[in-house]
Order: sequence, then C-alpha cells, then structure tokens
Amino acid sequence: MEAEFLKMIQAINGENIVQVHEFTSVLDRRELPETVGLIIEITGEIGTEANLARQKAFEALVSTNVEHQRAFDAGRLRLPTIRIVNPGTFKDYRRYRGELLNTAVGQTKVPVVVTNPDVLVRLEERVAKEL
Repeated sequence: MEAEFLKMIQAINGENIVQVHEFTSVLDRRELPETVGLIIEITGEIGTEANLARQKAFEALVSTNVEHQRAFDAGRLRLPTIRIVNPGTFKDYRRYRGELLNTAVGQTKVPVVVTNPDVLVRLEERVAKEL
C-alpha cells in the first residue's frame, strides 16, 4: 500500500496542483462508499490545476492495481479525498508522539497510513482546505 500512496502523492505534487511538503493517508469513511484519503501539508500556494488533484490521484491509484477501478465502477469506492492541513501540523504531530512515547522528535516519523483514531482527530482538527 505504501507504494500506492507514494504514487498518488507524486501525481499531485507539482507547481500546477500543490507542492507536497509532508503527507499521510487514511481510510476516509466520512461518506459512503469509503475511499482513500490523503492528508497533506503543502509549501507555497495551491496551483491553478488543483481541481484535477482528486482525478490525478485516482489515476495513479488505479495504475498500481486495476481492482481499484473495478471497485470504483461498481460503486464500492469513490475518488480519493485530499485535505490540506495548516502549516506545522506534522511538526506538531512529531512533538506530540515524541512526548507520548518519550522519544526525540527527530526519531518520530509521520506514518504513511494513520489508523489511530486519536491521531486522526488531531489531524482533522487542523484541516484548512479540501481539494
């Protein structure tokens, strides 16, 4: 799964869409059908083609596994969601995890996939915009 998420990030990372600084992914169940959700922190401004971000992320996801297209066609999957968090969100996450686990901030990594509900709530509180 990590390779799929990296490919999705690569598909949206660029001057015309967004410059991704850091990211994580989630299973987005806010609406049905569920989907892959990207939570990203960006540098700079949102690009002129940001409206294409979800479709480009989906195309990248499908290119890694045709089953995603079949699930989409059958109505079991929707386009990925992309939420932009406020600057410093992932830095705050590393500080929070470091304090929680009593480890140095530099040794704390942002997970590629967030499954912990407490962490997800903390990230969702910092969402500034959705593409």
